[in-house]
Amino acid sequence: MLKKGLVCLLLMVATVACAPTDISQLKVPLLGSRISDDAEMLVVDIAPKMENCTGLIPMKCLVVDGDLFYDRIQGFRFQEGYYYKVKMAVEPAYPQGVVPADASPYKYTLVEVLSKSPHRK
Repeated sequence: MLKKGLVCLLLMVATVACAPTDISQLKVPLLGSRISDDAEMLVVDIAPKMENCTGLIPMKCLVVDGDLFYDRIQGFRFQEGYYYKVKMAVEPAYPQGVVPADASPYKYTLVEVLSKSPHRK
């Protein structure tokens, strides 16, 4: 049993020691690489408070350009009390197949937070 543990430990150390140190060699997808070249770019305003809405179930929605937004924006972390202006990529969520009945046909990905300003009450 001890022998097996030592072998596993040595294999883990060897794996880490041989890992690339240059970030360009890492095989981890970065945010920008998840956006296709043909994605549409949108700049939108996001209100400082989420509102009650109902999709399949009651939930909270962002208010984007004055309308309820039922989807999520990948990479965006909303903080209540701030107005946002963001640039996001919009692309088909299911480019190869049929969209499920309860799903959005689009995927939204944050490209850049252009501004974030506190809401004055």
